[in-house]
Amino acid sequence: MNVLLIDDHPLFREGLRSLLERMDAKARVVEAESCEAALAMGERNGPGLDLILLDLALPGMNGLEGISQFRARFPTTPVVVISATFDAARVKQAIERGAQGFIPKSTPPDVLTSALQLIFSGGVYVPASVMHDENPAREAARSAAAPNLTSAQSRVLALLARGQSNKAIGNALDISDNTVRAHVSAILRALNVTNRTEAVSIALQMGLVSRDA
Repeated sequence: MNVLLIDDHPLFREGLRSLLERMDAKARVVEAESCEAALAMGERNGPGLDLILLDLALPGMNGLEGISQFRARFPTTPVVVISATFDAARVKQAIERGAQGFIPKSTPPDVLTSALQLIFSGGVYVPASVMHDENPAREAARSAAAPNLTSAQSRVLALLARGQSNKAIGNALDISDNTVRAHVSAILRALNVTNRTEAVSIALQMGLVSRDA
């Protein structure tokens, strides 16, 4: 995994680099303090870049303009905003400019890891508070991120979010344990995760289910 990380705070870059290296022991992280410096680095590393992470509050060119520049020059590389502050309008602007995710810096490491896994699978990640608001950012992200689940898989996912066991799900939907396991496996593949906890976390972030459903 080759990552271009753009942030003007060295301590944050160090922490995020450590997390990326835990995700992938072979991760190569190239760091920059500004979009201008990152664009120059990107020209040298562009063909091999797997991910671009950038803050919005940067010296010189701001992050929103940076998104447009990176999308124009490296159209196949996901661009993800990592920001200390966010609101629905800012998230909407970032998504509209081509960002494939908007992750608050306050996001817990396990959720951040799941968010990046979703992005690598082709989904779009935005904060849960934005996903649950009635606004265009939520609708744009949900449309882009929604996996192709069958109606049966969606019902199973809703029960997973309520903490139901395979046996309880089978009883509720009148299907066998084997069928439940098959649906769960398909859900994990669709969400690009490895276990039920991650699946529920991603589904909640995407607004696909509610624990109160």
